[in-house]
Amino acid sequence: MVFPIDIRIVATALLLSAGGCTTSNLSDIAPTAAVTPTPRPADAPTAKNAAEPETPADTAGPVDTGTFPNLNTKPDAATGQFAETEADAKIAELKAAKAGQGSKSGASAAEIARLKKLAKSHADKTLDEIEN
Repeated sequence: MVFPIDIRIVATALLLSAGGCTTSNLSDIAPTAAVTPTPRPADAPTAKNAAEPETPADTAGPVDTGTFPNLNTKPDAATGQFAETEADAKIAELKAAKAGQGSKSGASAAEIARLKKLAKSHADKTLDEIEN
């Protein structure tokens, strides 16, 4: 039996239109709680004392001083600079530490040759597996 309109399209349209007939809003899903006003601190500005200017010590954050900052002043260093002799001593200490970081295993020349041969055979074996 051949239908001029595919039955799946009609069924989908009917299901979607039936789903749009339901009515729900956010208050049905999650009702709002009663809002209670937050009590104000005693020193909070009110209409009576709002006209009083605050001193910069009372405010937190940036304060408009009416001038631009001078970025040309050199900032104070947090620490003193190394002297040449101190720098040379540190460089010598670092070079000594670098020289001491060699292999500590004490492998013999025969052991090193054996490991290099093993690495080469493993590489050749893996390459053969990939190619074949």
